[in-house]
Amino acid sequence: MKGKIIARRYASAFFNAINDENLQTSFKDFEAFMAFYFGFEGFAAIMKYPAIKLDKKLALLERVFQGEFHSRVADFIKVLLRRNRIGLLPLIAEEIEELFRLNQNIIGVQVKTAVSLTDDERSALREKLSKSLGVVELREVVDPSLLGGMMLCFKNRVIDNTVAFRIKNLWGLVARVDDELSSHIRSDPGMAI
Repeated sequence: MKGKIIARRYASAFFNAINDENLQTSFKDFEAFMAFYFGFEGFAAIMKYPAIKLDKKLALLERVFQGEFHSRVADFIKVLLRRNRIGLLPLIAEEIEELFRLNQNIIGVQVKTAVSLTDDERSALREKLSKSLGVVELREVVDPSLLGGMMLCFKNRVIDNTVAFRIKNLWGLVARVDDELSSHIRSDPGMAI
């Protein structure tokens, strides 16, 4: 919980700094850096590894940022390194994305399915959600344990229309009917005949 609070503070400070300038460009640069951070094998581990000296990490960042990213993004990552907060970067990134969505009136929707959506299904879902929610950003998660159907999570709401959820509800219904039937048989043993 403490990490989440600290992440929110750093995210808020960074967002306020980039909001003063070109928000769209700075946010895209931040997203690009995050893709590099998680996508380049070993980079995140190097940045978090305590045995590697700060000046070596900063020099590596200078090479990474060389003309590619907005200076505010580079400065922010350097601050996180200097203050030993780079381990919070995933949480901070989530908070920054949330602030950006709020600022741009974009609703983030997590879509969980048992198998990946096809392009047609994705387009149809985006269109249907846009009619009721406005601008939406889909984030897909594949979870085979859902068996089928989909689960939508947005604005602290969950719409669960998965096969696994329906089976769970069916078992609950069967258990209630069984309990009621047992109760009736105990109160009127003649019903059992």
